[in-house]
Amino acid sequence: AEIKVDKKLEGEYGLRCSECVLTAHHAQYTIQDLIRRDEQWDSAQWLDQMHAFCERRHPDERSMCFVFARQHGDIVARELVELVEDADGTEDSTIATPDAVAKALCAHDGLTGVCPKNAHAFRAKAAGTSNSETQIAVRNARKVGPIEVHEIDINLVDREGCAPSELDDSDQLVYVVRPGEEALVVTTKRQPKAGDAPDLAQTYLRIKPQFAPCGDGTDYYVDRSRRF
Repeated sequence: AEIKVDKKLEGEYGLRCSECVLTAHHAQYTIQDLIRRDEQWDSAQWLDQMHAFCERRHPDERSMCFVFARQHGDIVARELVELVEDADGTEDSTIATPDAVAKALCAHDGLTGVCPKNAHAFRAKAAGTSNSETQIAVRNARKVGPIEVHEIDINLVDREGCAPSELDDSDQLVYVVRPGEEALVVTTKRQPKAGDAPDLAQTYLRIKPQFAPCGDGTDYYVDRSRRF
């Protein structure tokens, strides 16, 4: 697992691209959930979710989130409606991964056109900007079988070695990455800033074959002491 940053993602252009990618990645989880429950949202519901997402952002990033929602929210919301309607199940290539939704919404030749013609645009935030979330690119180099990516706190692992997200009744987010594909894992904690209190959580990414036994796989420490 490594963090990738593209030099082209700088300034306001990079910030708009970054906002679009974050919006797409959060929307993908909702898309998957709607399809599993055989439900549909109209564009107004998607727009409400976008604004709610902006409200939850760090104050330093909230204004740019609302700028993107104001400039592109209507067409993005309509596109998300169509993505759900047209998807042939949760494994449909158009919505199977966060990056697939980001490509549809953010690519230079796509709906909003806010990202440059560069694949790395879908895997990192703008260099030099503040983060309310840490983003890590994870590639599945296996030739057969998807992998699961769990964000875990070692302090919360039980006696059997199971993280909360590995339990059968868990509703926590788990990323699934297909063979040969790469996904942007958006973790729940922002990068530390000067003056922050020490973070005692020992955050790791647990990566294992899909449906592997609880506690299986390999744990990778997420170092938030520096951005790159």
